[in-house]
Amino acid sequence: MAQVTRQVGELVSDLVSETNNYLTGLDHRLVNDFLSDWPVSDVNCSLEPNDLPVLRYMAEIAVKQQSSQKPEQVLVARLADLTKALVWRQTYTADDFGANFLDGYGWTMIVGPGGLLASDNLLCAVLMLGPEIEYPFHSHQAEEIYVPIAGLPAFRLEGQPWRSRPPGEVVHHTPWLAHALCSGDEPCLILSLWRNGDLGQKSRIGLSAS
Repeated sequence: MAQVTRQVGELVSDLVSETNNYLTGLDHRLVNDFLSDWPVSDVNCSLEPNDLPVLRYMAEIAVKQQSSQKPEQVLVARLADLTKALVWRQTYTADDFGANFLDGYGWTMIVGPGGLLASDNLLCAVLMLGPEIEYPFHSHQAEEIYVPIAGLPAFRLEGQPWRSRPPGEVVHHTPWLAHALCSGDEPCLILSLWRNGDLGQKSRIGLSAS
């Protein structure tokens, strides 16, 4: 058991490092600004893992990435290796977006309050959406960056059309800017980073107040 725990701990540390390495490798000004708040601390490997229905798509995502030869490949492989060892969460309830949304939605925290790396200044999470899942308009106090790492999600700002974003493209949302996203016909993984706001806040649902 001790050997198994040590191996999981090493994989978790690798996941944290690969996430940072991937984001650094984007060499994007906004991303680099966010990364200046990346904490220097020990990785927490004692979190209690849990399961969500959306995790059934992880194997499909990993298989598609195996032959991609893209920068996202290593990070997605790390996530696939650790799927059952991570804490997967849902911010919303069926009353918010419906049961179908919950069946195809979940996220795990790499950095942030209660994450693999503790931080009160930065949140970095991996969002997973199953096929044909729309994450409706919402907004929040924190400034946000999205970076797709698998699939081809589409994003929409208030008053603008949907726009597909390939892996590695940076999507920026200023505080309280209403935005939505959807996964299309295949599951997707998206890195989400928050800063300069309440990192534990539940997003405000709907369009911005007029």
